[in-house]
Amino acid sequence: MFLSSGYAESAAQAVTAEDIPDISIKEIVQNIVNTSEDEDFDSLNKEDAVSTVKAESGVSAAFITRNNAAQVAYDIMVFQVVHKCLQELEELRKGLEFLKVANLLENHPKVARLVFSTVDEATIDPKVLLRRIRKTDVPEESDAIKIAHQFFCDYIKEVCARSQGVDIKTVLAFITASKCMPVSITVSFLNADGKQNSLPDPDTCTSNIRIPTCYSSYEKFKEIFDSTVSIQGKGYARA
Repeated sequence: MFLSSGYAESAAQAVTAEDIPDISIKEIVQNIVNTSEDEDFDSLNKEDAVSTVKAESGVSAAFITRNNAAQVAYDIMVFQVVHKCLQELEELRKGLEFLKVANLLENHPKVARLVFSTVDEATIDPKVLLRRIRKTDVPEESDAIKIAHQFFCDYIKEVCARSQGVDIKTVLAFITASKCMPVSITVSFLNADGKQNSLPDPDTCTSNIRIPTCYSSYEKFKEIFDSTVSIQGKGYARA
């Protein structure tokens, strides 16, 4: 909305917690919104991380209470999503104006949604995603590694086509801490001997996923991946 109107206030109206790029701050906002008991508010107010985010975001309330929690959460979201990035957004807007795109976005909101889709609206092209998957170099690539890598690629193709259950955006959040198309995903392998460690192990800081090599059946590989992602796929994997 800012890119089409040039007004931060218009962008602030559409901000949600999902727009916050910092996962830890997003979690703080979600905790503030979901807290309802007085003792839980007391715990929040004692957390240094909460106090730091409030101060950075210009929140005037000394304490978070049941009465002001929604406003505090909103103020944090607006600062983190809009005002903190205002200089970069303004430069982007200038570029759009130079290319004669800004007026188009302002006069045709539907076009703006096509150009700047939300995370939920954006689609993941499986062909593009598969091209961005890189396999780590292994001195001697065993059959177990070759099979596991093929299983992983087949799994990515399958979840891209799903309309329910574990979907591709949940899998991406599990691996990269983001539901967006990644620049790249690196695949490495657990227990090349194929005997131990049966669960996929993501490192979201590097977008690296270590996959098990102990399954000879794709159905079992898929079952383990689905269950692990269902439990851990919230964007907070090992970092």
